[in-house]
Amino acid sequence: MKFHVKSLLLMFGLLILLFAISCSKKAQDVPGSQNNLSITGISKSSGAYNANIIITGTGFSTDPAANKVTFNGKPGTVTAATTTSLTATVPKGAGTGKVGLTVGSNTVVGPAFTYVYTATVSTLAGSGRDTVVDGTGVNASFHGMWAIASDSKGNIYAPDPQANVIRKVTPAGVVTTFAGSGQLGYADGKGRAASFGTPQGVVVDSADNVFVTDCYYKSIRKITPDGTVTTLVNKNGTFVLMEAFTIDEHNNMYLADFNTLYKITPGGVVSPLVGVYGPVLGLAVDHNGVVYRSGGTGIFSINMAGGSLRIYAGNEQGTGYADGPAQLAKFYYPSGLVFDKAGNLFVADTDNWLVREITTDGNVITVAGKQPIGYPPIDGPASVATFYAPFGITIDPQGNLYIQDELHEIRKITFE
Repeated sequence: MKFHVKSLLLMFGLLILLFAISCSKKAQDVPGSQNNLSITGISKSSGAYNANIIITGTGFSTDPAANKVTFNGKPGTVTAATTTSLTATVPKGAGTGKVGLTVGSNTVVGPAFTYVYTATVSTLAGSGRDTVVDGTGVNASFHGMWAIASDSKGNIYAPDPQANVIRKVTPAGVVTTFAGSGQLGYADGKGRAASFGTPQGVVVDSADNVFVTDCYYKSIRKITPDGTVTTLVNKNGTFVLMEAFTIDEHNNMYLADFNTLYKITPGGVVSPLVGVYGPVLGLAVDHNGVVYRSGGTGIFSINMAGGSLRIYAGNEQGTGYADGPAQLAKFYYPSGLVFDKAGNLFVADTDNWLVREITTDGNVITVAGKQPIGYPPIDGPASVATFYAPFGITIDPQGNLYIQDELHEIRKITFE
């Protein structure tokens, strides 16, 4: 009897041991069940679309599909896996952010990865001929442009101050005359029934209304999406030169005019803010409501308390061309300015014939363009593409840049 009990106890103990071993083995075989999941490093801290990045760490699954890797929250593709190493490809448009990994129910975050965009330049519209012709792509022509702006659908609006019309360009490059009779005059109305006098600056609000500075008549005109033109601010003698024009996230507009910066509400109330002296070639407003101006040797933020300027990028020592830390960089009469959603500032560096970027971490890089310039301008990869005095600049909801150059063309920069 004692032997029988001992045998039963021994058998029961063996069963418990076998069960524990089995559970342990199953836990090892189930992806993500480990508690030691970690990322200890990545082979490259930056890279472009489709680059292979080796992630090292512990607790990975040997099944590539069981490892969910993200770059700044965007899923990458794992092509090879061991318990301590993963090979993952960078997704398109990843942006800059942390590398993440999920195996089963466990998630860990690793080092930051900087996405390197590959830029390509193309001609959206414009033949280079100095005339007004509606059409598609290079079959269309512009007589002259000063500024451009984009709406929420990616349409581009370009006032033609010499032809006294407002042109509209679709994302497919179809160019039409959106408003204006083509004759110097002042008349509200719809489409071609309206008249303008040297329309120059342009912005678009969140409802896709277009606002244009009518420089000859010193007024601000409003154009609804259906092409109906009305007067927002009339000819009251307030404005003189109407140099640069921009809009903020709350649809307030800002106008640099003859040494004064004005604010214009969506209802048309005009208020002088501060003095801004010297030529102002471009204006932009960041997410915090800070206004920036371009011109001369760089880009400056405007102190609303008294109008003093702080160097944001460039320096006061002279013009030139140099990338690097923002206040050591050099510009050559920069003009158009536009912020992207992340807060990076893009600059049409006119007399350097380049498109530059001031990143949120305070560095200036060249996005596209090449020196010395050639004629005619060249489309293609950013490293070989050329511009001819880029001036106006805007950005669409997808993050594509559009540049108006002095050859009566609208160029497009796409990023991958």
